[in-house]
Amino acid sequence: REQDAMDAALDAASQAVQLAMANHCPEVLIAELRNTRADLLRLFGRDQEALEELSATSSIEMPPALRSRFLHLKALLLKRYGAPQALEHLLESYQHDRLRGDDGGVAISLLAIARIFTEEHEYDRARERIREALPLADACGLVNVVASLALLWADIDLAEGKATSAATWL
Repeated sequence: REQDAMDAALDAASQAVQLAMANHCPEVLIAELRNTRADLLRLFGRDQEALEELSATSSIEMPPALRSRFLHLKALLLKRYGAPQALEHLLESYQHDRLRGDDGGVAISLLAIARIFTEEHEYDRARERIREALPLADACGLVNVVASLALLWADIDLAEGKATSAATWL
């Protein structure tokens, strides 16, 4: 995937799932592989297939980190369809990350939640999530997340007609 060979990445992920299932590997490994395949399908724009891939693993008992990624990915996919459950899945992912002390995961979930609030024009709620996420993302060294949070704040400022403030965030 990092070499921009999405077709090859998707083929490799599909083969990995098939091999794991054929060799009766533990369910949690199959869930991890299917989660990876679903994320690749999402990046490829094949959202319905990605949701189907995730649905195949929804009943598997997963460790908290994998369950959090599963919920976050499902939320991203549902959000594209405008499904109200997207926020619920993100909040559950946030809780999983918070309970296991994964500050980076919490920051990423908060960014996604802030985006949803921004889309719903709930700017105060979005800013609260951004304020909570910024120090976590910064402490974890998640530069891209910090930048995304700053850009989102600037977008909110622009939507409210605060061009000078938006420029400082940019």
